[in-house]
Amino acid sequence: MRDSDRDDGVNRRKVLECMTWVGTGVLWTIAGGVPHSPGIMGEAAAQETKGLTFLQISDSHVGFDKPANPNALGTLQEAVSKIIALPQKPAFMIHTGDISHLSLESQFDDADRIISQTKLDVHYVPGEHDFLDPEQKFYRERYGRGTKGAGWYSFDANGVHFIGLVNVVDLKAGGLGNLGGEQLEWLEDDLKGKSKSTPIVLFAPSGAPDAYYAEFGWVPAAAAAQKVPGPDTVWKQEGGGALTADHPVTLSYDNGDGLIFRRTIAVDDHYLFTIRDEVQNKSGSPVTLFPYGLISRHGTPKVLGYYILHEGLIGVMGNEGLQEETYKKIEDKKNESWEVTNAWLGFTDKYWAAALLPDTDAKVHARFSAGESCVPNSWPQRLFPEFRSLQSVVFRV
Repeated sequence: MRDSDRDDGVNRRKVLECMTWVGTGVLWTIAGGVPHSPGIMGEAAAQETKGLTFLQISDSHVGFDKPANPNALGTLQEAVSKIIALPQKPAFMIHTGDISHLSLESQFDDADRIISQTKLDVHYVPGEHDFLDPEQKFYRERYGRGTKGAGWYSFDANGVHFIGLVNVVDLKAGGLGNLGGEQLEWLEDDLKGKSKSTPIVLFAPSGAPDAYYAEFGWVPAAAAAQKVPGPDTVWKQEGGGALTADHPVTLSYDNGDGLIFRRTIAVDDHYLFTIRDEVQNKSGSPVTLFPYGLISRHGTPKVLGYYILHEGLIGVMGNEGLQEETYKKIEDKKNESWEVTNAWLGFTDKYWAAALLPDTDAKVHARFSAGESCVPNSWPQRLFPEFRSLQSVVFRV
């Protein structure tokens, strides 16, 4: 799932974080074992849907009353009113995190009163704001019955296996979400006996706290309309077998307009991933695409602050040599960029680093950037009270 470096859009992760705050939700349908979203409720209501349908809302933050959204309860009511008005009733609804803002009993009471108006079966997973009270009592008593551990569980609907995960109990340094060994053991046991053809849907809090990930993709030339793989693309594996140090995996995607994308993923026994992307053009017309690699880090991690230790963004930019920026400095600068050959860039912590290593012969546009946005620039307000930042290192060939 890609956090676009362009200024004209918003990705699915950000939509999920913000959608209830603007009084809407996302409708999902599963047909042929493949999940697909017709869009947010207003768009989806105008489309005919087939197969199993369910609705997703998230981040209600009932109890929040600051200028970004002075009436969180009202926007939740607006979303519920739209759900009630849907011409086709979904099979059920899922709420993926942060029902309340401060885990107060009265906030859960208000949320239940409004959500119950949908008369739908509702499945919940907690967000970090739902677990602020000691022992997470209020959430567990209301929504944790019949679940395992901190609230994880699974259920089946129309031949689809749904799994609700919890990643907000044992937050690591910088707020990084963590599933933990007990939950992973349960998950392995839960999936035993499921056939390879069983559709599986995982749901956890949207915009999991302080996500940290790498991604790769293609950007069409300016004003071009080529369809490129995105966050909802269903890739097909060529051949078989799992990804191991001895066995790479190749995925392919046909965009239906004459372009076939292939991605080969390899990993060695030191956890170095090699991603090889290629495109076959059968359209009969020339096509210009730009490949990119991106590492994003949401939130500002805690740093030790030792003067002999660099923690932050780092890279070697060809003849310009070593480049280092702390999180504070890049948030002040917003971005830095280079046009270079023979470069690498990434993030470094005390013990770990995540880096992009383009082909040493490739001329690349390399960039450090920082920003915060929950919605497109036409909506300038920040929709969450906490300070939420996004740092990225990116290269584009």
